Amino acid sequence: MGESWTFDRPDRFTCGCVGEPGQRTFYLQVRDGRSLFTLQVEKEQVRVLGQYLGQVAQQLGGVEPDRDVVGLAEPLDPTFVVGDVGVAADDDDRAVVIVLEELPWWPEDEDDDERGRTVTVTVPLDQAAAFAEVAEELVRAGRPPCPLCGAPVDPGGHACPRWN
Repeated sequence: MGESWTFDRPDRFTCGCVGEPGQRTFYLQVRDGRSLFTLQVEKEQVRVLGQYLGQVAQQLGGVEPDRDVVGLAEPLDPTFVVGDVGVAADDDDRAVVIVLEELPWWPEDEDDDERGRTVTVTVPLDQAAAFAEVAEELVRAGRPPCPLCGAPVDPGGHACPRWN
């Protein structure tokens, strides 16, 4: 089993991306004091995590999002690429626990000590609501979806399978 890191109510938990629509790389970032932790994720992971965190923040009671206007901090040197994401609401603590697991890599002959790494982040509801807002803005800023199939439409067009 690989390393694991835990952040309990860090100073910030945010998402962001680098690149042009269609070529963007997405990141999650945790800052706790002087510690900066960056993970690479897929756009869909950002979208789904943002939607879920927004729903939980809304269900557990009207909170004002604690927006951090700084965005991603440099350097963007991800510790690992995220595979599985688990989320649980802590009603009593009015927080959300997010578990981010490393994407498994093959071939099997790689060093097992470098695999199976996890990050656990517990964020209060106001940070969860802010993450949800930022995630929605990031997703909206990408390529528009095709009205027929939902796939992203590049500036030069899109070969929609529904036009056949």
